[in-house]
Parts: sequence; C-alpha cells; structure tokens
Amino acid sequence: MFFKKRDIESHGDLLLHADVMLAYVSDEELRTQIQMLGLTEEDLKYLKVMKPYVDGNIEYIVDNFYKKLGVESSLVEIINKHSSVDRLKGTLKTHICEMFSGIIDDAYFEKRKRIARIHVRIGLKTKWYMTAFSNLLIDFTHLVKVHIKNEEQRFHTLEALSKILNLEQQVVLEEYEAVVERKEE
Repeated sequence: MFFKKRDIESHGDLLLHADVMLAYVSDEELRTQIQMLGLTEEDLKYLKVMKPYVDGNIEYIVDNFYKKLGVESSLVEIINKHSSVDRLKGTLKTHICEMFSGIIDDAYFEKRKRIARIHVRIGLKTKWYMTAFSNLLIDFTHLVKVHIKNEEQRFHTLEALSKILNLEQQVVLEEYEAVVERKEE
C-alpha cells in the first residue's frame, strides 16, 4: 500500500476537540490574504485532524518529494551546492508538520519568509517551487482519500489543504518578488 493506514473512528469528535490558533498576524496584508482565502480556525481543525496521518506517512511524503526533484538536474546541483538531501529532508519534515499543527501566527510566516529568501539566494526557480507544491498536494490528497471516509469531511479537509498550500505559496512568491525588487533598486 501507498500510505500507512491508520483509521480513526470518529473524525467529527476529533474536530470538536482540536486545539488551534489563527492569530491575528501583525502584517495587515497577510491578514487580508487570510481573509480573502477564507482560512478559518475551522480549516485549521481539519488540518490538525490530518496531522497523525501526515506524521505517519512523513517519510514517504518527503522521500517522494525529493525523488521527484531529482528528475531535474539543475535542482540536484542546487541541493548539492548549498546543502544535502538528508539535511533538507529534515527541514521539509518540520515545515510540513507545522502546516498541520493548527497554529498560524507571526512566527509561522517569518519562518516561511526566511525559507523563501534562501530559495531566491540559491537560485531556485519559481516553476520548480510551484511543481514541488503541486506534488505535495497530490500526496496530501491521497492521504485524505485513504483516511477520511465521510464525504463532507473529506471535502472540508481538501478545502483546508488548498487554502493552506495557497497561503504558503503566496507568502513565498511574495518574498521572491520582494527580493527581486530590492535587486533592481
């Protein structure tokens, strides 16, 4: 089987008790982005309920992520020049698990901005970043399909996944733009 199966009997009960925090971030634009996406604490609850499934399959998700990146030789060169696959796998595991932690605050965004600046500095092209996130969405979607049997809960979980991945992409791509603008000045 593709993913380790870990069924939870009552997904709805877990939602009721999921402890989450969508803090009002200090950046007004980020607050607006969150509002426009419609990202809510309810969405964070759906993501947090998915966390045990993600944690239980994190090795597969991360290995698959880097396996697909390995298809592009320029990405392998960037990785080998600036880090190592093993080191980056650890970073990605942490990054993914934070997406499902149920906590979105200033620290969450600052970490993403820092990662974006590193991506720009090492020359990672936006198309490869976007492709990598698309691959994550596919893996997360498979997890939802395997573990969430209730159609309505499955839909809400996929909706929450779409929102959090979109927000992640917005933050990183905005930072790409900021770095490029600073270089042009």
